[in-house]
Amino acid sequence: MKQTKKNTIRKAIITCGGYATRFLPITKAIPKEMLPIADKPVIHYIVQELKDAGITDILILIGRGRETLQNYFDRYPELEYALTNKKTQEQIDDIVNPFAELNITYRRVAMPCGSADNIYHAKEFTGSDPFVVAYCDDIFFEERNKLRNNPSIELVKDFELNKKECITVFPVPIENASNYGIVSRKIARSNVDESKGRMCAKCNFEVQSIIEKPKNPPSLFAFCGRFILTDKIYNLIQEDRVIDDEVCLVKQLNKLAQNNNLRAVQTRCRRFDTGDAKGLFEANKYYFANKN
Repeated sequence: MKQTKKNTIRKAIITCGGYATRFLPITKAIPKEMLPIADKPVIHYIVQELKDAGITDILILIGRGRETLQNYFDRYPELEYALTNKKTQEQIDDIVNPFAELNITYRRVAMPCGSADNIYHAKEFTGSDPFVVAYCDDIFFEERNKLRNNPSIELVKDFELNKKECITVFPVPIENASNYGIVSRKIARSNVDESKGRMCAKCNFEVQSIIEKPKNPPSLFAFCGRFILTDKIYNLIQEDRVIDDEVCLVKQLNKLAQNNNLRAVQTRCRRFDTGDAKGLFEANKYYFANKN
């Protein structure tokens, strides 16, 4: 029997930290990653996305007050027993422990000094393997009536083809571009629609640079919280940890781009910023409007 080819990427990290000040006062008691979209918390959708992309091992980097994340992904024997007369075993498993086949572990990061410094704490977990990074503020839903897809699947496909670190990008209106990190692209033959003599709007591309909140944006592609990285990133982070009090990932991504080692992958999914109440509301509205 012919075996199905497995992904080269099996590991992922999810970063959960910060004080979630945009959701106060509720985040004094509930981590923002546990706030709901319909009947599931935000982090559930992220783990499902990674699972659908072939990820088997996940490290969740947590800060103070995130213990409920561990409870959510743990067994709950008392609840399982209480449901035995009301649901089938398959329904119980789907409700209580839908990710039983995944290896989910946790690491407490007390005071990360920036997004890159947080990722650095996953060094032992990832080892020499490439890995997906997921930020919890970014949630994606596939467009209605499209084939099953998500940004992690898109990244894995591009990495397996090109063997380069890659980031997810999405188009933004020109009037909002100055609010994002904007990605400029290198002009390459593969980016050109030669039949029409212009840039291919839907193509993935080589990154020239990332500019944070530019006044004059070089493109309308913003990057968001999905990446595939390799162990090269750790040396770059360590170099900056020595000289900077706060180590943000954009600096290391730009170093990769300068060495022709960074690609942008355009997502075909709808992205929502669930890091504030309006974004969470919009994600819920879209979910219910498109629920099958």
